[in-house]
Amino acid sequence: MSNITQLPVIAGHEITTDKYGRFNLNAIWRAAGSPEHKRPNQWVRLSETQELIKEAKSQTVNMQSEPLVTINGGRHSGTFSIDELAVSYAGWISARFQLQVNRVFIQHQTNKAKWRQSRNKLAFDTHGLTDALLLTRKGQGKETKAHVYMNEHRLINSVVMGEYKGIDRDILTDEQCRLMDELVLHDILLVGWGLTFQERKARLAEYRDALMPKLGRAS
Repeated sequence: MSNITQLPVIAGHEITTDKYGRFNLNAIWRAAGSPEHKRPNQWVRLSETQELIKEAKSQTVNMQSEPLVTINGGRHSGTFSIDELAVSYAGWISARFQLQVNRVFIQHQTNKAKWRQSRNKLAFDTHGLTDALLLTRKGQGKETKAHVYMNEHRLINSVVMGEYKGIDRDILTDEQCRLMDELVLHDILLVGWGLTFQERKARLAEYRDALMPKLGRAS
């Protein structure tokens, strides 16, 4: 399963990012074999690089972050840059390495877009489950307090993750998002049919087991 939070990997090296999503050029350097004459700080000092940084800065939409920064000392030290500059740095190391990095980054962006689509659909359909609970319980003459919605979301979480608790769904993999979304849609039907909480729990577990092989093939 591919997690959106999973970082791109080049030659067995995970390319870490900072809080703005900028890639660690030191990690890219290590992936290239740590050539002494190709360190990130040497590349940054080049006049051509400074021109690139200047141009990238003029085109940066997010003015909260610079296109390239160097952090000295601490746990998160290193040189971090946006992906375009990272690919340019890889090209300075070698043309072959640039192609390798570019392919990995393109796949990473593709996976990211795929995850975002799945995550947005899950959020939208979860609102549908909330509406189904409200309308069904209203028809039964029951009041729907906050804990009812919370318990139902925890139920879905437990069927997918194995733990009955709230979770940050942004850490889910694409496959987990799609599985959870299918279960949410199925739960909307179960709620509408008037099944009890325990009955829904059992049905959802059965449906999960039936879905797993299909989702694995679709990944």
